[in-house]
Amino acid sequence: MKNFRIVFYCFLFLYGFTSYSEPIIIFNNSTKNMIIGGDVLLIEDKNSDLTLNQIINSNSGIIYKNTLPKLGLSNSTFWLKFKVINCTDSNLVLKFNQPRLNNIIFYSKQKNNSVKHISYGEDVSIDERQYQYPSYYFDLNTIKGDTGTYILKFSASEPIILDVTIETESSIITKEITNEVILGMYIGIIFVMAFYNLFIYFTTIDTSYLSYVIYIISVGLTQITLQGYGLKYIWPGSNYFDSTAVILFSTTGAIAAIQFLKVFLQTKTYVPLLHKLLLIFEVIFVLGFLIHFTDYKLISFSIVQFATLVLSLYILVVASVVLLKGFRPAIFFLISWMILLIA
Repeated sequence: MKNFRIVFYCFLFLYGFTSYSEPIIIFNNSTKNMIIGGDVLLIEDKNSDLTLNQIINSNSGIIYKNTLPKLGLSNSTFWLKFKVINCTDSNLVLKFNQPRLNNIIFYSKQKNNSVKHISYGEDVSIDERQYQYPSYYFDLNTIKGDTGTYILKFSASEPIILDVTIETESSIITKEITNEVILGMYIGIIFVMAFYNLFIYFTTIDTSYLSYVIYIISVGLTQITLQGYGLKYIWPGSNYFDSTAVILFSTTGAIAAIQFLKVFLQTKTYVPLLHKLLLIFEVIFVLGFLIHFTDYKLISFSIVQFATLVLSLYILVVASVVLLKGFRPAIFFLISWMILLIA
């Protein structure tokens, strides 16, 4: 009966305060985790000049209807506002599943109306966080029946997906252990393939195998970096390198794929014009990588991302034309590349 009263009061509180600018989220015992990207007030700070007090007093913003809003590439700073009613006996934790954020600040309003904050970002190592995982975690610090008021401030040089959840602490630990086991299996597969093909290269001295090895390792490291595990396990403490790693490995992977394409499909012999156009892609990727070291990181990422998309389709065209010219091994390349793109 006591638990019923608490839940009832939680709903009563929600009914009485729906006019508040911050959306109110109820977390009860039937929920292990809640995706709240579509339940928070989003304020875009295009000039990155709004203050915390302005955000607290602001009634404007957007509430997306989908659970995982895509904010894309943006120079803006974003703010999230919301309230959480804890109707459970558990310690609730907020998770922002976006390891590649430049900066993130978590504000929580206290009972005496003061505001506490926790600040993380590229210059803060994982070891310095309360929860030492690639994604960002923040304790909501509410007991059963409490209502917490929260604000998140964040920005990024890469595409942002508003993948924000509220979970119990036990649920988070279980998920992170599972993720790391899967990651270990993925890394194992990547490096077994790399070492196997490297062995064949030293046996045959066929440069296509060396290009393939570089491509495999680059793709693997790109995925590991995007999920934040590169900074945690491979180059811990090297925050500056981690901030450039995605562009670096994306560039080396793309150039290695082009080199493998040239050798395996003998493009210089079968499609000399298309072969020459591949050089343009290599130049674009190198320029995109170099721009990353200027103040135009968003442009750099956009160039590499767009060039990767176009190159992926261009490779399909090249492989198809080579196959039509009668080079039968192209069918194996074409099928493999299509499977990779679909996956």
